[in-house]
Amino acid sequence: MGFSEIKSITSRVKTSWLASRDTSWLILVKWMRQRKSSSEVWVRLCSDIEPRQLFCDYLRESPFSGFEVDNSILLSTHYLRRIQTNLKLSMIFTWTKIHRSTVCVVSTDGLANSSPYVLPYRLIVICQWFNSPDEADAYWSNRLRLKGRTKRVEIFPERPDVGGQVQSESLMRRSKDFVLAVPTSLNDHFPSTKQIVFASDITTDLRGGAKSLVRRLRENIGSVVDLDEGLWEEAKRRVTGITDNTPLSFTDLMATIGFDSQVCDEVGISEVELDALRLTLHGRERLLFLKSIAQSELSQYLRVIGESWKAIPEIRPFVIETRRFPVGQLVSDLQRSRVCPDFGSSLGQMPYYYRAQTLGGRAIGLIQRRHPQGNPLLDGLPSYRCFSTADDLLRSCHIMLNNDDIQLLQEEAIIRSNYVKRQLNDRLEMKELIRSLDTARSSE
Repeated sequence: MGFSEIKSITSRVKTSWLASRDTSWLILVKWMRQRKSSSEVWVRLCSDIEPRQLFCDYLRESPFSGFEVDNSILLSTHYLRRIQTNLKLSMIFTWTKIHRSTVCVVSTDGLANSSPYVLPYRLIVICQWFNSPDEADAYWSNRLRLKGRTKRVEIFPERPDVGGQVQSESLMRRSKDFVLAVPTSLNDHFPSTKQIVFASDITTDLRGGAKSLVRRLRENIGSVVDLDEGLWEEAKRRVTGITDNTPLSFTDLMATIGFDSQVCDEVGISEVELDALRLTLHGRERLLFLKSIAQSELSQYLRVIGESWKAIPEIRPFVIETRRFPVGQLVSDLQRSRVCPDFGSSLGQMPYYYRAQTLGGRAIGLIQRRHPQGNPLLDGLPSYRCFSTADDLLRSCHIMLNNDDIQLLQEEAIIRSNYVKRQLNDRLEMKELIRSLDTARSSE
């Protein structure tokens, strides 16, 4: 490793550490000394992992927009802060045990990778999960003592076939993609850069969650059922426009392979298995879409981010040495890219999710795969901002690359206006959610 590489890594670590921020020991001790035993204890816990940064930016705001005044502690589980955060959380939890008080934590993915050494007296967690509910179930199944004294409000990405809300005495689950982070200034994105940028890891192998389904198919029907080949065929049909971009069902997939719905009823499928099929399908669709650009006259403009793409011979020449598409408010060259294609969420093709929010609020050049549900960020924009097939994608890229900055700026101003409207509504909804929990806790 050369000096320049060491310098680059050191710079990235320093920048991410400074961006993470947390409440100092001195302020924490002073804050706790001033609390009355009946006072509310609120902790904003940031994971500071790049895909979570939009939500964490909201948590890091001061004053925190969940309250009228800033009466909360901000902690970070950045890897350079994690040990001291565990100690600080343990101190806060000890305080709640002494005063028999409740601590409320707003966080991501459970407790955002923290592992406090002391259990709290009572805990309320408002948590944004970025994957499916089974991940949350697995997390809490390994923390039974903590789970027993915790009330949870868990927010998951919107996905097909999942109800909007589940509620019990100790658990409320909602399926909603909140827009909370402040967008970047459009003026910082111009002049634009004539390039097509896509950032995501890629996995085309049949996901492990489908193995149990493959086993049952073999037992019930025999080896004639090639689920893997069926998913490749389904991906090709969707990318070429033979099949519409709707959430994959097991019945549709089996029909593509050549079996009727009776077989599906006999075999059955779980939510985890269906997720595995959809994740596999969407990975293959993304690969086929990117191949269409890589094999066209627009290939000279293509830039792909993600180490796993190097395993794909057709895409390898276009992979650039950047860890991830930036989501911060300090605009980089990548965020000036004229074309940033998005193919929908890998959890179910939902068009309005966190990658789309990043491209709509922290970049320019968002074009998105057309979906019946639509993306409100793209309301009022020309039709070439959406595409259905690989041919449509190439036409959209061509138009976007050849538009001038004035046209691009006008279109992006519409996206930001749509973004801010949604942001204001979602912040109000999140604030009401937090206030309702605070009120319920105070009445206990």
